[in-house]
Amino acid sequence: MSAKEKRFGFCMKKIIPVLFLIMITGFPHDVCAKEFEVVKVIDGSTIKVSDGRTLRLIGINAASEKLSTAMIEQLEELGISIEDYRRMASEATAFLDDFLKGKALRLEVDPIYAQTFHHDARMHFLTYLYADDQMVNGEMIRRGYAYVNTFSFFRYKEDFLHLQKEAQAEGRGFWKKRSSE
Repeated sequence: MSAKEKRFGFCMKKIIPVLFLIMITGFPHDVCAKEFEVVKVIDGSTIKVSDGRTLRLIGINAASEKLSTAMIEQLEELGISIEDYRRMASEATAFLDDFLKGKALRLEVDPIYAQTFHHDARMHFLTYLYADDQMVNGEMIRRGYAYVNTFSFFRYKEDFLHLQKEAQAEGRGFWKKRSSE
């Protein structure tokens, strides 16, 4: 067997399991071409859509009722009180619900996640969501209803951090000065 044939055999041993996995789970980019409707907004970063999937917006943390230890630490670093965070939970959910009403939704899979996995620990499909061609993930940050998940790696992290700085400078959402301060 020649060196070329050995390399080909080695490559095929690596490629075949990946192709098999794609065949079983479905190639993630095929969902991007479809349009979806919102069935339910669960919180400011999670929605249920018409094909039955639960979507989690990549790269953002919007306020929700549940707080992990890591989130509490991140809130402290950002200077957001737990009280403000909990108050923002209903505002973020209401905004997202209004923002998505009647709009055509389209998904974008992050190449980082597409190569390995595209679900979080709760089996929510990780995606960038577009509503009438406007990226919802970024809009949630720009309006101050979400902040950047700095614990994750994702394609638009730098863009999201820029939008967060803009929201902080303008005092939007999480970054609004509270009357109790």
